[in-house]
Amino acid sequence: MKFTAAKRIAIFIIIGTAVILTLNFFQKEAKGFFYSSSQPFSKMFWQTGGKTADFFGSFLNARNLEKENKELNFKIQDLLFLQNSFQELEKENKHLREAMGIGLQKEFKLELAEIIGKEVNNDVILVDKGLGDGIAKGMPLITSQKVLIGNVVEIYQHYSRVLLISDKKSQLEVAISGRNAAGLLKGSGDFKVFIDLIPKESEIKEGDLVAFRGFLVGIVKGIKRIDVSPFQRAEVSPFFDISNLDKAFVVLNF
Repeated sequence: MKFTAAKRIAIFIIIGTAVILTLNFFQKEAKGFFYSSSQPFSKMFWQTGGKTADFFGSFLNARNLEKENKELNFKIQDLLFLQNSFQELEKENKHLREAMGIGLQKEFKLELAEIIGKEVNNDVILVDKGLGDGIAKGMPLITSQKVLIGNVVEIYQHYSRVLLISDKKSQLEVAISGRNAAGLLKGSGDFKVFIDLIPKESEIKEGDLVAFRGFLVGIVKGIKRIDVSPFQRAEVSPFFDISNLDKAFVVLNF
């Protein structure tokens, strides 16, 4: 059988169409098979991608929270610093009000000093005022109640050493109020003091006040008399308690 050119073209077109249709059918089936087979993997990668995104989002949130916490900590520290500053200022104002209440500022030129330490083996303390603040050797250190603590014995630019009246090296001429009696106040260490060389004829009693040039020192708590000695001795309880002191006044015009 012979085919004309027109028939050959017609047959080619029919076969080509059938092949194309068949390929389209199997392509669709192949795509369907691929989608069906890959669905679990696609789902896994999708979910993993989502979770990964959530993880990075959480990580970023954590970093942001950490940054916010640091900022809050800085703010808290600032507030604590301000609170401490206000407390220190309030303490200073309290000391100044007490000093004004008993007329100290009218009577003396004062420099408020902070007690910053104590020497281990001596009754000596350090204060945060020195040469730059007009401090000089021999100046008394007193409380806002006009109680004598000690005297400046060594000065540096920004701090000074103060020898407490209870130090073994401390000796001061004191008076026993209302008794017309005097003696030498000596330190025995560990914040303890006594008066030596009190004339035996001086009538002193427990409870008598002890003063040094207008400053309060303490109170007589015991008297020791020796028959063969022309002098008597008195134990004294000092008015100041160094463990409860954080600030005191240096008397500049003493």
